[in-house]
Amino acid sequence: MRIGLIGLGHMGRYHARILSESEEVDFVGAVDPLGDRHRSVRSGRVFEKVEELLDEGIEAAIVAVPTIHHREVALKLAAARVHTLIEKPLAESVEAAIEIRDAYAEGWRDRSRWAC
Repeated sequence: MRIGLIGLGHMGRYHARILSESEEVDFVGAVDPLGDRHRSVRSGRVFEKVEELLDEGIEAAIVAVPTIHHREVALKLAAARVHTLIEKPLAESVEAAIEIRDAYAEGWRDRSRWAC
């Protein structure tokens, strides 16, 4: 499975270390506009934008950005039909959480749209 990570801050650096060392997944890389300041990415590339990671063809992603950005990132991943784990809390508001839920639910209703 080709997997990516969005966010290399407090939680993201732990995900990056584990994904970099895992033999179970193909860690494509991580997105963080500030780069890999903790030097957590030991395999894969570091990208500035989510779109750059999506262009690499990932099947799954972990979102570990500040909660205020979960909605924006999750909606991009849902539109690209990428299976996604989002660090808690899911969103900064109930409305944003519902929007995220609905974006992923729509993709599951039409399974022919999913790439994997």
